[in-house]
Amino acid sequence: MDASGHIQFYLNGQKHEVADKFPATTSLNDYIREVAGLMGTKVMCKEAGCGCCAVTVTHALNGDEVETMSINSCVCPLYSVDGWIITTTEGLGSQRAGLHPIQQRIIDYNGSQCGYCTPGLVMAMYGFLHQTPTPTMKDIEGSLDGHLCRCTGYRSILDAMKSFGVDSPSAVSIDIEDLNLNMCPSQGRESVKKLGTSKQSDVCPRPLNIDLCQSRWFRPLKLMDLGKILQEHQNNCVKMVFGNTASGIFKHEGPYEVFIDLRSVEELHVFTDNKTSLVFGASTTIGKFRKRLIEYAEKPGFHYFPRVVRHLDVLANVLVRNAGSMAGNLMIKHTHPWFPSDLFTILEAIGAKVDIFDSKTGQTVSHNLMKFLSKVDMNAKVLRTIEVPSLSSQDHFRSFKITPRWQNSHAYINAAFKIPLSGMTVTDKPNIVFGGVSADMVHATETEKYLERRTLDDSVINAALKVLYEEIHPDVLEVGASSKYRRQLCVNLLYKTLLGLYQPGATLIIRVTNLSGKDR
Repeated sequence: MDASGHIQFYLNGQKHEVADKFPATTSLNDYIREVAGLMGTKVMCKEAGCGCCAVTVTHALNGDEVETMSINSCVCPLYSVDGWIITTTEGLGSQRAGLHPIQQRIIDYNGSQCGYCTPGLVMAMYGFLHQTPTPTMKDIEGSLDGHLCRCTGYRSILDAMKSFGVDSPSAVSIDIEDLNLNMCPSQGRESVKKLGTSKQSDVCPRPLNIDLCQSRWFRPLKLMDLGKILQEHQNNCVKMVFGNTASGIFKHEGPYEVFIDLRSVEELHVFTDNKTSLVFGASTTIGKFRKRLIEYAEKPGFHYFPRVVRHLDVLANVLVRNAGSMAGNLMIKHTHPWFPSDLFTILEAIGAKVDIFDSKTGQTVSHNLMKFLSKVDMNAKVLRTIEVPSLSSQDHFRSFKITPRWQNSHAYINAAFKIPLSGMTVTDKPNIVFGGVSADMVHATETEKYLERRTLDDSVINAALKVLYEEIHPDVLEVGASSKYRRQLCVNLLYKTLLGLYQPGATLIIRVTNLSGKDR
């Protein structure tokens, strides 16, 4: 298939075609508001942190696999949406054409004051109900973690959205079938049909080669084609793009001469169950990774998955996890070693490995994460797969993320521990991994050595805490928690982990679903 020099997509049922008119850094939000003139989709932080820009999209990753989800349009590159079907709040419903049940429910519960956050919340809920047609109230509460509101105090918003829960006490709960989830965006809701229709074939991925102002945009479909592009442009400043969520943090990187969209590279979306490990394509989104862990949590060797899932639930927010890939998160850590990547901390503690494709040789080589982080030059290379191992029943896993707020925040300190235990004796070297200490500190190696093959009694635990305190030296940060506080956090988290081995010590706090007084 020849590469196209333009993109085409459907916005609220209307077909749009864009050639080389805009810079590669133009966002989907820019286009929706400034070109299409749809002001219902808002813009504020441009960091994927407030949620007011959320839209619902349907696209094909590769082959016949089509998915619908909500994302932040403020960080989504315009040229990455070729073949997508995009729905904004205007396409969902309006006063003139008729309100969608989600929009109406916000009105019924007085969930909007200034209204700035409302469209994003509505579209996030719409996308979530596509993914989870029969959610509980707790599911719904967790799905809105990427949204900020400065008016309502959230109670009325949560009440409105949780009224769609299967366990909602609301007397006005409606049947999920009344939400017309299958009508839009694949065929368009009644009000959208007047604007145009779209077909399943319209979301098939296709290769792109677009010559833009001062840059070029590629979308390969095969790893071999990706390798050729990397080789042809190995002397250019190249940015590989998937969800582009990191642009919300690192705003001033570049300029880039070449952009390569990895979303449709078939080999980067594999999944393999090797019985003793699970292999994920590097372009697996963090949201899909989380779902797969839930699916395998009851299988032998993967007993630790629920704890990983709990940690993933506080990694960024749902909209970011829908869009961002595992490889993207790991590459942030590779490029910025000081970055407290929750995914890296977890994967390093459990002993995960990565396969790296080298476009120069055409070979794929496996590395542990520490070698990937510190010794592998990723120029003209790309992460291909991530292998997540099973653990013995004697391996005890625990992870933590200490943050300024419960969700949607970077960690002061994150930590993950894997301790092999027989009785109360540490049978092998444990993994004690921290993020947020310093750029070059990952493992507490001295503490790991001390605990190896020791029996955990009071004296050993106290001594281990002292060893850790002596080897932890956090960087002094201009913004954030003090080095003294972060140092003590590391010690406290190790203590909490060791205490947790003495059941029922240090059990996890279970967050209950928030309820208003009328629902209690």
